Amino acid sequence: MKTLIVGCERSGTSAVSSLLHLATGKSILDDPEEYWTKYPDIYANNEKFSVNQWLKLKVNNIVKIPGFATILTNLSRMHLGNFKTYYIVRDPRDNVAALLERVNQGNAELFLNTEWLNIKMDNAVEKLAMRWRRYLELAMAYQKNDGDIVFVRYEDFFDNKINTIKKISKQLNFSFDEKKIFDKIENQFRKSWDNRIRGPGRWKTDLSASEVNKIDKICGKLMRIWDYE
Repeated sequence: MKTLIVGCERSGTSAVSSLLHLATGKSILDDPEEYWTKYPDIYANNEKFSVNQWLKLKVNNIVKIPGFATILTNLSRMHLGNFKTYYIVRDPRDNVAALLERVNQGNAELFLNTEWLNIKMDNAVEKLAMRWRRYLELAMAYQKNDGDIVFVRYEDFFDNKINTIKKISKQLNFSFDEKKIFDKIENQFRKSWDNRIRGPGRWKTDLSASEVNKIDKICGKLMRIWDYE
């Protein structure tokens, strides 16, 4: 079965998808730039992929494009074959801290352009918090309408990476070889500017009290649903 790995950017989708790819040997489409402007257009205007883009989605077993969280209903109508979606949920405080770090390294426009999501806030922290909330709300609505989706908390993955990848592989009927990832579980994936893994709780040092309050105001209801107190 094909799988989509989605979630708000900087939530651990790269680590999950890369380890799944390595452990199973299945082909992967790993967030190429040509899709970065495509899913906002599909979300906002119901546009379509080019033939070449559609074929890449069709032929790869693992598709990791975080922003596809916003167009899951559209994807279900595109004749891509049977697929199961894994949504990686991360504490929004840590997610915003990671996104702010990424914004400071470049691609600010990619993450701070949120008008396509009808987010019109001026403050960067508020924009990123709303991005986290909107992605998750869309995915939860997709699940409510019987979409085949599994939510994985990044914190649970972080605590036991091998078992999480093994469980996902089993659900997808992919063969799993622990030896192929045993020495790679602490690797940093798709973070060329820094090889450190900043795990759960980074917000305690990276964000100010004011920034944390802004996030809680926007995301508080969903934070409590997902046990982020």
